[in-house]
Amino acid sequence: MDFQLVLDQINSSQNEFEIVHEPAPADYYTKIQTALAGGGSALPLAGLTGFDLALYEVPLPRGQGAPLDFTRMPIRGWDPVVRTRGPGRSAVVLVREGRATIDDLVLLGAGESAAIYARLRGTLSPDLPRALGSAFESRGPEGLRDELVREVTGQR
Repeated sequence: MDFQLVLDQINSSQNEFEIVHEPAPADYYTKIQTALAGGGSALPLAGLTGFDLALYEVPLPRGQGAPLDFTRMPIRGWDPVVRTRGPGRSAVVLVREGRATIDDLVLLGAGESAAIYARLRGTLSPDLPRALGSAFESRGPEGLRDELVREVTGQR
């Protein structure tokens, strides 16, 4: 099934939020692959070999409901190594259970109007989960997305 058809189906099935797909430019994949060969970023991304990133628009309905809180999400098959929650935002950083090194990491975070999903694979620094949590706390979903894209693609 086409990805946009799935999004259209989800969006038409409810009125509380809308998922907007914002595709990257055609050379984005090449930039990511080139950047993965390097390291030396503000976030400890050395050893990164795989990277998935999505930002979702999730507006809170006026006067009803509560913001997404990923810190309360049931988790299976992953270790939650960082949980952070503050006014209007929450995030959790997950690593695979039972591994001596971090080779698979997921960050889920939500602000008042956006949610971020980031998955990083490779031989990752044990400092990366805390660095991602801190970056999310200080910058929110959009700021963390911008920082990850800058760091992974080498754009300053």
